[in-house]
Amino acid sequence: MDIDEKMKEMLSDYFRGLLTGDDALKVEAWITESGEHKKIADDYCKVELLAGQVEARRSVDVEKALGDVHKAIRRNRWASYVRSVRAVAAAVVIGVLAFTSYVTYNYYMSSDNAMIDVTSTTGMMSCTTLPDGSVVWLNSNSRLSYPARFNGKERKVILDGEAYFKVQKLSGKRFIVEAGPVDVEVTGTEFNVESYSKYSTEVRTTLASGHVNLSYTDLSGKVHVVKMNPGQQYTYDKASDKLTYAAVDPVTECSWKDGKLVLNHTQLPSVLRMLENRYNVRFLVKNEKCLENYYTGTFSDQRFEVILENLCRTTDIHFDIDTNYYEKSVNDRQMIIVY
Repeated sequence: MDIDEKMKEMLSDYFRGLLTGDDALKVEAWITESGEHKKIADDYCKVELLAGQVEARRSVDVEKALGDVHKAIRRNRWASYVRSVRAVAAAVVIGVLAFTSYVTYNYYMSSDNAMIDVTSTTGMMSCTTLPDGSVVWLNSNSRLSYPARFNGKERKVILDGEAYFKVQKLSGKRFIVEAGPVDVEVTGTEFNVESYSKYSTEVRTTLASGHVNLSYTDLSGKVHVVKMNPGQQYTYDKASDKLTYAAVDPVTECSWKDGKLVLNHTQLPSVLRMLENRYNVRFLVKNEKCLENYYTGTFSDQRFEVILENLCRTTDIHFDIDTNYYEKSVNDRQMIIVY
């Protein structure tokens, strides 16, 4: 289906969050006119989102990325998708999809705006740029939902999983992360939020720089607000209705976004939690004494088995990986015994 150049331009601007008022309403009305319009809008949404990822990753070797694109076109299931979109746009989509470990994007129309879902698949990480220029890294098996454009005085996103946020400061527009029972409010800062609703009742917030306000409603209905400073980590457990505090090293807690596991005299429970999030596994500790061990070191893009081997070498600890057993109640996560 052919569309005029003006609508093409407006669609691109809409999904970059640049349209306001009547122009934005005109685009939304056009999208809902037919299934064909919706399909065209889907393509524009994907291209603009992934173009933002390219901008956020300027350090990528372009020649190598293009080579990977051509290989992918020849060998995998995305070839049919490439033929359905203009050549240049498709190349951008395929290249960035390959680089971001098969992140999936979807958007849907709400009553007054288009919402976008970004999902990072199991065992993979991704990076996405929001309409306001803020950058978000998603850990394995995580999902982020946000509007195609931020209206009014609030920029609100919804997280299920783990994400690191580098928020663009905008005067008069507060940024809010809704993570289950906890809201994290900022204006411009960097922080990490961990909120895997399927795995745990805990929401863990770690502040790397700037300041944030963490708020939650306890089981009695009372609202609590905590002002956080860099190096602080607060964990709210909805099941026990308790908020706990710890002084942490943000470099260690947030190293996953750089493809690393950085340990700095880190106690085993924290190490296991990081590995669970990154590799979608479940640890069952049979020997509680093991939890007293501390570890220091850096693993960069190491295989999971290699990390476990190194932990065993440095302390008297053992792992038993049962490849035939999965925790059926929690997304088929592989169970690993610690003793």
